[in-house]
Amino acid sequence: MDILLKEATSELCPNCDFLFHEAEVMGCCGFCGDMNAYRDMGSSYWMSNETFLKLKIKYGWDERYGFLDLNTGCKIPRIYRADICLTFMCSKLKKMLGPEKVRMLNKLTSRILFARYGDQNNKMMKILDEEFV
Repeated sequence: MDILLKEATSELCPNCDFLFHEAEVMGCCGFCGDMNAYRDMGSSYWMSNETFLKLKIKYGWDERYGFLDLNTGCKIPRIYRADICLTFMCSKLKKMLGPEKVRMLNKLTSRILFARYGDQNNKMMKILDEEFV
């Protein structure tokens, strides 16, 4: 699934018409560096600072762009991404992937969130699967 997403985001994200004003980066990941990889938006407690530092070293953290590669999208595997990065999918990406692949992606995301938090997020992912496919 990561390969499929990387291919899709490498085509969509650099040409996205949603421009962040200060980041000067096309796409929804433009503030990754400023927002500390969005860790402060609900998922910082599941990953230690030590693990986060190792990810920064291994995948090449950039102070401005974070883990965002302007040509291919996010550099880190889905399992390590913040909750918001796992659950958000723009309408263009959903259309490009199609309903079946979006369902597969939602199931994978549900498993990752379940591993982090237990059953409380299963309800959220069912809603995502129903509303956004």
